[in-house]
Amino acid sequence: MLKRLGESLLASGLLLTLFNALSWAQCVMCKTSVGNASNSAEISAKFNLGILVVLLPIVVMLAAIIKVTYQYRHG
Repeated sequence: MLKRLGESLLASGLLLTLFNALSWAQCVMCKTSVGNASNSAEISAKFNLGILVVLLPIVVMLAAIIKVTYQYRHG
């Protein structure tokens, strides 16, 4: 039980580190840049597509890690 608590605390600490206030500053800068453009609707659509393209490999790798971990623990 103590090991599981330690793992939970470590995971919580990592999440807090990833979602700190400085990380969100970049989002505001991008939003301002896109919003001030003359053709902001077109740029916004391409920008959102770019975010999804960058996010896709991360989600695939995370899913693979979770699958391997699950198989290792229950296999």
